[in-house]
Amino acid sequence: MVFKFSSILLKGHSGSINSVFYSPDGKHLASGSVDKTVKIWDTITGKLIHSLKGHSQIIKSVCYSPDGKFLASGSDDQTIKIWDAISGALIHTLEGHLGWSAWVNSVSYSPDGKYLASGSKDKTIKIWDAMSGTLIHTLEGHLRWVYSVNYSPDGMHLVSGADDGTVKIWDVMSGTLIHTMNVDVLDIKSVKYSPDGLHLAVCRGDHHSVEIWDAIVCE
Repeated sequence: MVFKFSSILLKGHSGSINSVFYSPDGKHLASGSVDKTVKIWDTITGKLIHSLKGHSQIIKSVCYSPDGKFLASGSDDQTIKIWDAISGALIHTLEGHLGWSAWVNSVSYSPDGKYLASGSKDKTIKIWDAMSGTLIHTLEGHLRWVYSVNYSPDGMHLVSGADDGTVKIWDVMSGTLIHTMNVDVLDIKSVKYSPDGLHLAVCRGDHHSVEIWDAIVCE
């Protein structure tokens, strides 16, 4: 069997790129960069569609809403911005992460698109109403920077990974902590639910490895 690979080079950012995210239909790709912009690309032609400007610091994370109509970006300027993915217009700027180093490292839409979670260097996770921009919950429990947040496929739980060596699972509706997993490394860069919600992948930054956990047992 012979595999043929082709590539499209997307050029336009003036700084390194920290995050990329496909639109649900696969026709577009969003990228967030050190150059403080979010760019939306046509994945077939490689053409730049929009360059979204508004953040005052580097962008750490970008995420499409499940219906592809909106795009969220988290930045070192301590804000999350929600954009109209079609027009490129800025809809909301979410402010609530506090402190001189309250950088927003991760953003994640709930599966139904109604909520948006953000994880920050201020050690908290915040859950927002994605349409109104209202803050719903502030989840506290991590002792150091939160690097990654991700919703379970059913939208009932949220997982977070932090620089304190723990992965935490939260009840989304109540904001209560359900379970804490001690991974025994400090640098947890990324956490993701499997599509069926049965497992969690945990990226162990300082050990250069990935662990897969049973998400049901964890709860």
